[in-house]
Amino acid sequence: MHPLPELTAFLENLPEPHILFDTQYRILAANAAYRRQFGAQRSVVGRTCYEVSHHYAVPCDQAGESCPLAQSLQSGQRERVLHLHHTPRGEVYVNIELSPLPGPKGESAYFVEKMEPLQVTGTQPEATALIGRSDAFRHMLALVARVAPSHANVLLQGESGTGKELVARAVHEASGRTAHALVAVDCASLPETLFESELFGHERGAFTG
Repeated sequence: MHPLPELTAFLENLPEPHILFDTQYRILAANAAYRRQFGAQRSVVGRTCYEVSHHYAVPCDQAGESCPLAQSLQSGQRERVLHLHHTPRGEVYVNIELSPLPGPKGESAYFVEKMEPLQVTGTQPEATALIGRSDAFRHMLALVARVAPSHANVLLQGESGTGKELVARAVHEASGRTAHALVAVDCASLPETLFESELFGHERGAFTG
């Protein structure tokens, strides 16, 4: 059992936005980071998560979207989704990580939701932002959010003009290397015979003959 006052006090000091809610989608607490970042004009405590974040009258899975709470109730595990949230500053794509907390009988009784807004996305035109609402776009963003924190190499494929460099920038800005420069190289200008040496270097004398 997780005493609510102690759990609420623990969440309050976490640096990322967190909310705590029950199996009925009712928000029990929202920490200081949530209040700062999502700046609700009135308290969210006592309201449902789907009404606050999505302006829905029913849970997300009944409105045609994935619902991490419904998924977690079924799986008993931590769940991750990408959602479009309403905020006082407009709509923002948010990477959601929901963790179930057991009650006295071991059943999922409470849920903690950690939120990470994707700063490189939006729903309104901007010079450098990824813009979109389609299911395919959301799936792509979910992949970006999943791979960016890792050290894995990323291969982006697509026709010319489909925005591969924007996606590469999104991966970079969501990664731990965001403080460093992202160097874009136009490989079309490099002949195949010089590609490897120009990008990765070569030993002295390698081209003498």
